[in-house]
Amino acid sequence: MTVCLLFVVLDESFAFTIWQRSPREMVCLFDFRYNDAVYDANYLKNSDETADLQAFLKAVGADAIKNVTVLAYASPEGTHAHNMMLSRERAAAFRVLADECFPQIKGKYSVTAAGEAWSMLRNRVEADMNLSAENRNAIIRILDDASLGGEARKWRLASLPDGLYDYLLNEHYTYLRCYEVLIVFDSSVQLDKNVFKSDESVVKYPDGIQSSYKPASTGLSQVINPEPAIMPDSAIIADPLLGFKPIAVRRIVVDQPTVEPKQKVEPEQQPEPEPEPTPEPEPEPEPEPEPEPEVKPVPVVEDVPAAQVEYQKIPMFALGTNLLFDLAITPNFSFEVPVGQHWSILGEYTFPWWVTRDNSRAWQMIKLDQGVRYYFGHKNMNNPMDIFQGHFLGAQVGMGYYDVEPHHNGWQGEGIIGGLEYGYAWRLGECWRMEAFAAVGAVFFDYRYYMANENDSKLMYKYNGSYSVWPLPTKAGVAIKYIFNRKEQR
Repeated sequence: MTVCLLFVVLDESFAFTIWQRSPREMVCLFDFRYNDAVYDANYLKNSDETADLQAFLKAVGADAIKNVTVLAYASPEGTHAHNMMLSRERAAAFRVLADECFPQIKGKYSVTAAGEAWSMLRNRVEADMNLSAENRNAIIRILDDASLGGEARKWRLASLPDGLYDYLLNEHYTYLRCYEVLIVFDSSVQLDKNVFKSDESVVKYPDGIQSSYKPASTGLSQVINPEPAIMPDSAIIADPLLGFKPIAVRRIVVDQPTVEPKQKVEPEQQPEPEPEPTPEPEPEPEPEPEPEPEVKPVPVVEDVPAAQVEYQKIPMFALGTNLLFDLAITPNFSFEVPVGQHWSILGEYTFPWWVTRDNSRAWQMIKLDQGVRYYFGHKNMNNPMDIFQGHFLGAQVGMGYYDVEPHHNGWQGEGIIGGLEYGYAWRLGECWRMEAFAAVGAVFFDYRYYMANENDSKLMYKYNGSYSVWPLPTKAGVAIKYIFNRKEQR
């Protein structure tokens, strides 16, 4: 009789599920923290999983382990390139975990970077009874749509109403960042049922099969052999204790040729034959070639492919211009430096300096503004270029000099301006942004009124003073800007 063990972690509950199958297999899952490739024994149930798997390997023995397949997954939020990088780093990190905690499988395991765990997400959603049938079907339709690429599928999931995407992030994506470890071991091994401590319970199996097992607080269960039955290759077992059903099992077929013993044939007693004339000797037949000895396949351990060098763009600063000022023939530019993905420091410089040839008219100004902004629009924590978009609030203060001469007579002076602004920024591409904004505040300035002589070679000041106005619209514009960036290895 052969028994297969399936060890599955779902939510924060876990238990063993037992069914009849040959050869024996064991599947277990280890979880990772968000955006991390370092195994943390204190995260979720990893410490229990490690202790249970160590107890299992000790009970089975290293010689009974045939092969071990390890799949390293990443949850599918963020960019595909970043998730593949995480998957490869997690695959490479398994060697450290195996050497430190599971020396029994040394030289018997292969590791694969499996990428984004879409199939695992679908199985979890299909088993999630906390979702309404309508919401569950809406999510599954997106996951099953073969016409959608990975990024399009992520966008469709993020656009789901009623906070469904946040629910997926909190209730399911947390458990998709994992190792899936499948161990195939010798079917002749007899496990000691007293190795694992647990309480009695019953789990229902397909085709009416039932098996008593004991879910332990440590995750392992006592093995009790049920009646013989055949388990389908891609079976999914409903576990009433967990409320979820485990992921479809990947069955690894290990060739186990059985050699039937040759039956000993005893010669029958026959009557002695009558003497016959001696026949002529026949030529001896040529000896048949001896069969070549059967070479048993040796399990091959696949090396994890070396991680490809990947780069990501890191924003440095943005340069922009106010298009409304440009239409008014008022040269200007802005300089903005991001601080994180929400805050920025902003500087603006305006410098029209126009004078007619006869000096009868002038439009001259030098103005410098400094301020800070907070952007509310932000979607992707993994993309540093996901900045300067959505609604924003800001505060600015500036100073400057002006000289305005409509025709021979004009005003000169200096001033200080400050206010609060509101605006909205649109993402035109990875590096381009367009924004509209307006500000309200106060203006304090000095003025000097003057008159020029006939050829405007001399200015005669008539009177001067100071003025303050608040509240007053202090700024408005429609600007376009470009984000300068550098490449950095992930």
